[in-house]
Amino acid sequence: MRGTEAMRAGDWATARGAYEEGLAGAEAAAPSERFLGDLVPEGHYNLACIYLQRSAGMLSPSAAALEVPQDEASRLRDEAFCHVRAALDLGFPDRTQFEGDVDLFPLHDDARWRELFASRR
Repeated sequence: MRGTEAMRAGDWATARGAYEEGLAGAEAAAPSERFLGDLVPEGHYNLACIYLQRSAGMLSPSAAALEVPQDEASRLRDEAFCHVRAALDLGFPDRTQFEGDVDLFPLHDDARWRELFASRR
């Protein structure tokens, strides 16, 4: 998958575009053609990580953090939560990975995180 390769290379902008494009294609497909195994939940999972990193001003693993206005950071965190929820709703295979992924640690203090996982236990 192009998004995964771009993430591994540290090109988060390309990865984000690839995941969003792939997910849009899956949404547009007829229900009988939507089977993509773990790729759709994985796409949402990785987009959550990318949006959260962007909310902290990180554009790539090697770039210096940029100043992000509070309203933009909040919007990006909201977007990250939407993708976490979608990944879980679509059956992301390893829910414990969410709690152990350092990219997602900033969400752990948010009440939405606790509510999201409390409702799934």
